[in-house]
Formats: sequence, structure tokens, C-alpha cells
Amino acid sequence: DIWVLDTATQTVSRLTSHAATDWRPVFSPDGLSVAFASDRAGQSTVFRTPIGGGAETALYRNEGGGAFPADWSRDGKHLLVTVDDVQGRTRQMAIVAADGGSPITLIEGEALAPRFSPDGQRIAFWSRQTGGPEVYVMTIANRQRVRVSSGGGSNPTWGPDGRELYFQSPRNEIMLARLESG
Repeated sequence: DIWVLDTATQTVSRLTSHAATDWRPVFSPDGLSVAFASDRAGQSTVFRTPIGGGAETALYRNEGGGAFPADWSRDGKHLLVTVDDVQGRTRQMAIVAADGGSPITLIEGEALAPRFSPDGQRIAFWSRQTGGPEVYVMTIANRQRVRVSSGGGSNPTWGPDGRELYFQSPRNEIMLARLESG
């Protein structure tokens, strides 16, 4: 189940209470909702639930594999979702509207730990498509991607203005890449 800790009051409250497994929670930018994965519909499906209680909504289910929320756009309108195959390998990345609807597949293949840029126009992720783990940035509009790391990288995180990208090197160092528009 998903639990929420209110850091101001140190109060812990249960958000979900289903017999199925609920995991991988992602807060909405306003903190009023959580997207999470659950196997209550068979294979893992992405659900959304309000923090204060209320009806859970199924947002995305992929017939070909388990679906998991990865990130929420800062405007609160979209979720990045990854889809795993039956062996648990990520094989697809999609954007899903936060209120449901048809997904838009961005990548067929491995795209791990995807994160929206602050302006919502790009996505950072890591993949082993070249053999070793490398960090990429992809523009959503034209799906053009650029490798950011050289010599390996994973777990990208955007700087607050979207001009910097932090990631982990294979030697567990925190790396910084300064990005230029275009």
C-alpha cells in the first residue's frame, strides 16, 4: 500500500488499502494527488488518487506489459509512464494525460528514470542502447534525442531552470552537464 508522511505534523496516513500491491508513487506538482502502480487489475496499471481520500482512477494499462508512473509534468497535465515486458525490462516510454485518455508513445525500447524538464518540453532519461548506461535528453515535439553523458551515466535530475542536468556516473559521482538551447 501507499502511505503518506506529513512532514509538518509527523503524521503517517494510509493512502491505499487494497489487497493488491500498490507501489511507485509519484506526487502531482500541487501535492494533492498521487499516481501509483498497482497490480489490482492483473498486470501493473497506473492509477491516480487524491491525497485527502476519494475515488481512485485508472489512467493507463498496457496489454503488453506492466505500466509504472515515472514523473509528473510541472503543469500537472501529463505523466511519464514506463512499460515493462514480462521479464521486467523497460521497453517503452509514453506520456499519459493526468485525467486519462490515449497515451502517446515516445520511445519503443529502454528509457529508464525519465524526467520532464522544468518547462515540460524535454525529457531526460538513461538507457543502455549503446551498450553501457548513458544519459539522454529528448525534445518531446520532434523526438530528437542527444546523448548528454560520455563514459556512462544514470538517474538524471534537472536543475531548477532546465539549463543543467545532474546525473550519476558509473563511479557513483554526481555529474553536471550544462545544456544550451537548440
